[in-house]
Amino acid sequence: MPSDIRLSEIAGVGALAGMGLTVALVISEVAIESEVIQGEVKAGLIISAALSGLIGFIWLRRVPVAQ
Repeated sequence: MPSDIRLSEIAGVGALAGMGLTVALVISEVAIESEVIQGEVKAGLIISAALSGLIGFIWLRRVPVAQ
């Protein structure tokens, strides 16, 4: 890992990584049989992915760029 990367930058990228919901959607389709609950799970996953992306974006915009 480069020595000029700060923990705050890693945290921002970690928040952006929370946007990956493909695996969660596949697992929910296999694990849950009820279509009503399946819809609620998908809505929750999409909302959490959007929030994660927004938090990561805001976090990285606020962290000064390492020179």
